[in-house]
Amino acid sequence: MSISIKLLDSVRSIEKKVNAAIAKQANSITSKNDQPSRRKIYSFVYGCIQEQPEIASLRSGGQGSLAAQFGIPAGQESSVADAIVTSIAAATKVNISKFNQKLQGSIEISFQPASFANLSGLPGTVIHTDLGVRLEWLDWLLKEGGRVIIVGYEYAASSGGRSRGGIMRAGNSWRVPTQFSGTADDNFITRAFADREKELQGLLGSFLGSKF
Repeated sequence: MSISIKLLDSVRSIEKKVNAAIAKQANSITSKNDQPSRRKIYSFVYGCIQEQPEIASLRSGGQGSLAAQFGIPAGQESSVADAIVTSIAAATKVNISKFNQKLQGSIEISFQPASFANLSGLPGTVIHTDLGVRLEWLDWLLKEGGRVIIVGYEYAASSGGRSRGGIMRAGNSWRVPTQFSGTADDNFITRAFADREKELQGLLGSFLGSKF
């Protein structure tokens, strides 16, 4: 016995119908997973930034810490660190272009803006000295690398100062400690996502139902 099948539509027409069905399903799944996946991305970014040594040093306070060297008032360390981490995580954007009948579509994730505009003037990131000098220390940490920032003074660890972790005293100079210093292209934010490609792929896949 033989069976013959006659296609009533052209191969091209069938292809279009199949692609349309796939696109519809993909868009439906993406829409269903949109909000849960966005929450995963936020949590991922928050966690990556939270675990950076710079944030830990800001949060800890005490002698030798970044909080002490920047002059963050004692008791404000955690709130300042939280504001930075939250702002970076909240700046994450997701742009979804729906799949069309050619199965063309995209899911794009963008992280911290290169302008750092979202971090400008965050509470506690600008210190006003007793002499009325405005110190934008977060900019130093993110952009100035190993450049000498303060000439004629150096940090001295002690239990004094507004931070209760040290003071600036007459000396040579001061710069952001080498282990924490960053530039516009290489700072604790960019370093937070280094070697995370597999996790980022998982985040993108979660929109289409892949496990993360």
